[in-house]
Amino acid sequence: MFVVGVYPTWTALLLPLFLLYFGMFCVGLSMLLSALSVFFRDVMHLWSVVLTAWTYATPLFYPSEILPVWMMRLENFNPMYHFVNYIRVLLLYRQVPSLLLNVACAACGLIMLAIGVLVFKKTERRFILYI
Repeated sequence: MFVVGVYPTWTALLLPLFLLYFGMFCVGLSMLLSALSVFFRDVMHLWSVVLTAWTYATPLFYPSEILPVWMMRLENFNPMYHFVNYIRVLLLYRQVPSLLLNVACAACGLIMLAIGVLVFKKTERRFILYI
């Protein structure tokens, strides 16, 4: 950020909130993938393919405004789209993210955490049989 001349402002104080949302999402996804990879060894290999496709489906290196309307509707179901928008608004545009964006990021984080914990807890007793 310093190389291109973008300096943090007071809005960067909301960064811990973003890290909480994103941390919940990552922990939930990690628990889900770890539980699935015990039973299905191919998950480890397929995840790299899914992650590559997911990266291209998320507007990281291009603005989301260039996407057609039908694709923007699909982006609303992409959790990484919301996380990327949150960090852009916070650090690049130097604005406070909207309540809707906060709710979207919190929902993505909580839902993934709940799914990950649920799957992990339901399958952890059988891990020893497959390891």
